[in-house]
Amino acid sequence: MPLSVAERPAAGVGSSDVGGRLGLPASVQRMSAPPHRPTTPRPPRLFVADDVLTGRVTLDNYPFRYILLGSGLTSALGAGLGGRSGANAMLDKILSAAEFLETRGWEVVSVDQGGTVVCLRRR
Repeated sequence: MPLSVAERPAAGVGSSDVGGRLGLPASVQRMSAPPHRPTTPRPPRLFVADDVLTGRVTLDNYPFRYILLGSGLTSALGAGLGGRSGANAMLDKILSAAEFLETRGWEVVSVDQGGTVVCLRRR
């Protein structure tokens, strides 16, 4: 049997309103979860020196201030198998990519002890 106007619950309180049934204050009853917004994945912060040097990666419009620049898997493997000359070649690629990025508005913040990772900051 339908309820008369006098018997109806106040606005915002009803059988489908969990907050009203639990006796929560009206301010809590009106709160709702924000709508689900699909987010785009964050861009990476670690880049391979070979990708920078060959132009596969362009950081001109990169949204963050700090990045890391390292060697790729093949360069690291070549450095491990190539002895000192392999390590020098890997270090040369990483530092060459860092020098290239310095001409594009980035500056070197630090180089790790082995020279395998360079941290850069946008000027």
